[in-house]
Amino acid sequence: MKKTLQVSTAVAIIAISSSVFAQDWSGAYIGASIGHMDLQDKGTGYDVGGVPTRYTQTNSFDGSSIGLTAGYNWKLRDTTLFGLETEYQHREDNSGSTFQYYEGAIDTDYSLDTEINEVVSLRARMGELFNHNKTLAYVSAGLAAAKVKRTWIDSTTETHTSWQSGWTAGIGLEHMYNQHLSIRTDLRRTDFGKQTVAAELWSENYEQDLTENSFTLGLVYNF
Repeated sequence: MKKTLQVSTAVAIIAISSSVFAQDWSGAYIGASIGHMDLQDKGTGYDVGGVPTRYTQTNSFDGSSIGLTAGYNWKLRDTTLFGLETEYQHREDNSGSTFQYYEGAIDTDYSLDTEINEVVSLRARMGELFNHNKTLAYVSAGLAAAKVKRTWIDSTTETHTSWQSGWTAGIGLEHMYNQHLSIRTDLRRTDFGKQTVAAELWSENYEQDLTENSFTLGLVYNF
């Protein structure tokens, strides 16, 4: 009788512990991340009347990030998770310079410097749990905005700083290390859309198309 009671008690404890661990995916969380990204700022010139000037430039560069994340997860089924997440990234060395091209030929008299200082995003996540509900494979999609500083350069300079917004989407893996801590990796494509930027020193406007591919590694605390 005592052995039966002991076995029953042990089974109950294991079942309760497993249930509690499985439920750890639901609820609020915060996190921090580091990342690397490859960016491209592609522009086409137009005069003030909207006629193409045949000047273009493609500024390709890379950099790193330090990010803070906060979000909330809901379990839709035993192995299906849905969440909402917001993120702030401070960018390090996200800048590059390029000469302009006129009808495909380089013109070293004119250049553009692009610098990304901050990025914010709001994303939804949908994923499936596996590995005894300890690992989450997910897709994410949402809105993103970057604070961009662009400087036109010839014998003088002209600088414009503004927020440029668009969409972001990606895939990721997150593994629950213990009851509160998880680690994650994330691959993401972000298109910050197109923005018209004045270049008054040349009496032009440039339509700038900003995109990036990023990889981040993060640590998450689950409440």
